[in-house]
Amino acid sequence: MPESSSLLDTVMTALVAGDPGLVPWSHDARMTQNNVELPLGDGAWLTVAEVDRVDIRMATASGAAAIGIFREGPHWSPFCLRIGLGDAGKVAECELVVIRALDAAGAFCHADLVPRPEFAAPLGAAECTPVPEMLALVDGYFSTLQQNTGILHTRFDPACRRRENGVWTTLSSDPNAPPTMRMTCAESFQLGFFRPNERVRGRRTPLVDERTGLVLAGAFIDHSGRITEYELTDGRTLTSGFLRPHTYAMLELFKIVAGSITAIEAVFHPVPYGMRGAWVEEELSAPPRRS
Repeated sequence: MPESSSLLDTVMTALVAGDPGLVPWSHDARMTQNNVELPLGDGAWLTVAEVDRVDIRMATASGAAAIGIFREGPHWSPFCLRIGLGDAGKVAECELVVIRALDAAGAFCHADLVPRPEFAAPLGAAECTPVPEMLALVDGYFSTLQQNTGILHTRFDPACRRRENGVWTTLSSDPNAPPTMRMTCAESFQLGFFRPNERVRGRRTPLVDERTGLVLAGAFIDHSGRITEYELTDGRTLTSGFLRPHTYAMLELFKIVAGSITAIEAVFHPVPYGMRGAWVEEELSAPPRRS
């Protein structure tokens, strides 16, 4: 297991202790929480009392990440924590995305995370996918999500399940879930359900591991609010859920096996519309328009 895995455990222990001094930081270490840069030890470091259910994780020579839940007071919240290593193997980057029910601002969330052993499942040599293809599949996923027209720009295993903020948004077994949440990943995209996602920008892949088939990606989803109604590929018309300018910041973990996405886990949080990325340089252009 890479050294970054034990350093990630150290960071989570220090987070619960509220003591950044327990972490071997690099001299130029940076920390963000929900895309806002903060001094080391600020924000959730002052409030987190317990961390649990961090079985979804990955570690490489350059960094590590975990998805789980933590408790502040009586409230549990899904989170994704990423660290990046700098000189001498010290922690140079600490990125936290957390969704709290109390300030979700329209984002759904559920903190009762059940384990997902598929993320830790080992891969045989024939199941590994070359890194360039892994990155293309993830970028294609975001391109499919952006201005979703019904055309797939990536590949999904039919059994691929996506969970976002602790909520199953594909292949949900909940009979009361909306129909699109009971569909496969491919089916909901082919329906064009996500059309109001006008920009998926600031795309980055800070962690990639061909051996385990894991990719951690970050991005923003912008909704300008100008799309009020839109037509699905089956001819039905829907009203958009975003009738005002709105942006999500997210970290998303993908499992890729034999050239197809087999599992997705994401944590996202609303941020000010058009907020620039703290970990990527980007030019914010007008929302891309459909031809």
